[in-house]
Parts: sequence; structure tokens; C-alpha cells
Amino acid sequence: MEIEISQDLIKSIKIASKELNLNEREIVARAIKLYLASIKEQINLNEEIKIWEEAGTEDAVNFIKLNNL
Repeated sequence: MEIEISQDLIKSIKIASKELNLNEREIVARAIKLYLASIKEQINLNEEIKIWEEAGTEDAVNFIKLNNL
């Protein structure tokens, strides 16, 4: 797989590489892994919120039916 990286990002990668004493590929790989992990956490949170919202709606509908409202 090949990706295109902007010149500004390449510059940032080079700086991080020197400061952290890691090669540039390792910097990019770690950044991607961290990003993907954060996205997964956001997806999990969104799924949990959706479950709570659906449960809340279902509970409200059941309450209305049970109480003939």
C-alpha cells in the first residue's frame, strides 16, 4: 500500500523521528495504530449511546402501553 503525505506532515514526521530516536516508518506506524485505536473507542461509544437511546425509547413506549396513556 502506498499513501501520499503532505510536505508539512513529512516535516513533522522527520522532527519526531529525530526527537524520539525512531525511524520514520516506526513513527508513521505508531501514529496510525494510535489513530485507529481512538476511532475504535469512538465507534464503541457511539454504539453504546445508540443502545441506551433505543432502550430508553422502548422503555417509554412500554410504559405508555402498560399505563394506557
